[in-house]
Amino acid sequence: MVCRKPGRTTHNLRSCQSWLNRSLIVAASFITALSFGLSYGDGGSNHAVYLISGMRIWSPEFLANDWWAAQTSHYHHAFAYLVAGLSGLNILPWAMAVGNILALLLVLGLLYHLISLIDRNHAPLTWLIVAALFFCISGTRSVATTYLFSPSLQPSTISSVFFFAAMTFYIRGNHPISGLSLGISSLFHTNFLMLGFPFFGLGHLMLGKKGLFRRLLGQFALSIVVLAVQMPGILHTMGLDLPQEVKVQADRILIDIAGPFHYKPITFLIEYTAFFGWCLIAWSMIRGVFDSSDLGIRYKSLFASSLLLIIAATLLTTIVFVGLVSRLFVLRLAPFCMLLACVVVAEGAVRIFTTDAKEKSFPGPWNMAGFLLGFIIILPSMVHQRLIFTASDHLATPSAGMIFLGACFVGLWWMAKFKGAEFHFAEKVAGGNRIMLLLALALAVAVADEFSLRRFNLLYQSDPAEGELYAWAARTDPDSLFIVPPNMISFRLFGKRAVVAENKAVPYRPDETLEWHERLKTICGEEYAGSLQEMEKGYALMDQDRLRRAAAKYGVDYVVVYKEMKIAKDGLEIVFENEHFKVLRPPGN
Repeated sequence: MVCRKPGRTTHNLRSCQSWLNRSLIVAASFITALSFGLSYGDGGSNHAVYLISGMRIWSPEFLANDWWAAQTSHYHHAFAYLVAGLSGLNILPWAMAVGNILALLLVLGLLYHLISLIDRNHAPLTWLIVAALFFCISGTRSVATTYLFSPSLQPSTISSVFFFAAMTFYIRGNHPISGLSLGISSLFHTNFLMLGFPFFGLGHLMLGKKGLFRRLLGQFALSIVVLAVQMPGILHTMGLDLPQEVKVQADRILIDIAGPFHYKPITFLIEYTAFFGWCLIAWSMIRGVFDSSDLGIRYKSLFASSLLLIIAATLLTTIVFVGLVSRLFVLRLAPFCMLLACVVVAEGAVRIFTTDAKEKSFPGPWNMAGFLLGFIIILPSMVHQRLIFTASDHLATPSAGMIFLGACFVGLWWMAKFKGAEFHFAEKVAGGNRIMLLLALALAVAVADEFSLRRFNLLYQSDPAEGELYAWAARTDPDSLFIVPPNMISFRLFGKRAVVAENKAVPYRPDETLEWHERLKTICGEEYAGSLQEMEKGYALMDQDRLRRAAAKYGVDYVVVYKEMKIAKDGLEIVFENEHFKVLRPPGN
């Protein structure tokens, strides 16, 4: 009979648990990444905007007579050349889909590394909670329709990956590598370039004077080079050579009509309830998660920097309105701030449920007040969503129902502290492996909650009628010009033909912004040009007189209308028809 030593058995059990943990993390990473889909130009995608300039670099004759594609100022040049290269290799659709998954996997890996820096022992549990809450339930979304990831790879996706890498290495204390990551992030998206300086600069100032110049040099050296290279394009887009009244009018169109959901916080103030409530709960717990170590100080400095910038930008676009601050779009930092908050709350909760009561510290009054205030602030969003655990009709991130569960979870922490109760959760309720499996199951449920076949449009066509329309349009003369409904944003990408205008591709140079709005007024009616929603209503009321004027003004060859529109039944020549659409030839053409 062979007797095994207890130490050997314990070692084998720990090795088995470690292997299972790693396997679950890898599997959960792929499930989370795939939950965002295999998408190329789906209905809500920015591909219809950001791929066109790159496709024209590879094939200049593509959309050569499209005003927006060929005659306006485009940006995101690094991404455009990436798209051009992939177009040349004839792998663009799948490269975009797979690239998005790889970007997600990279950030999930960086997130695990960051959490391991904070607490290696609890990293798997904390990571699973954050993955479920922030990535699966909320879809990485936050206030002002901001997000880190979407179903499609776009310039902000690549910049988000490297921006989070810059944050991770900053917290680790490796400022040169953080600066390199920030520079690459800045290269792919100008907004990240402009926000990187105040965000990381304020963080460095909070770290103190010691070594400040050296740290700032390492952090911003590459970003300064990128800024110098991109400055001519930035100045041209700003339209400094244009009259002031043109810039003022263009600002009004951009902020009030094209993008109030981005640039006008007064229209989405309710979204701040969950955001600030979640951040307050995190701030009340942050002292229990971090000690006075350098890593903790650096983490707090970035969290504080993002909060301060978001608060300042919100005040400067609500209490008073500063157009430049609005266009700077500081709220793009909100998802990063939320991710930092999620990590703190998840780590704090895991520590409490896996720590003996004797080792727990009693909460101070300010910590308790912060927790309670945060919970009270999120109540409006919980009432609005009726505690339905879904992000499909989200207000902010994460969804109100999940915030409620998280608050209750953390509430048990405070209760255990007050009562001095024995809450050694890992031993008394379940083994560590069972906790991991339970959290993995929760993550799978979160993925199912957000699942949508529309995200897999490379494998599944969600709107066959629209696909038929695009296929027909692609067979018309390459120089054809179409009028399309203003929300038919993918016509250029899939129909491969020029359009007069649609509501997604908004040029940012002021005179071009005015021309974009003028075109939409022509096809939708001037009285319906005050918002994107009104434009769609105006288009549905198009009559032959408006159609004749628009066709004559822009030299239109075809007009796409919905079958239920009155003009579709006015006797005009129909050149294409299917279940949902008709294509008409304009009068006199």
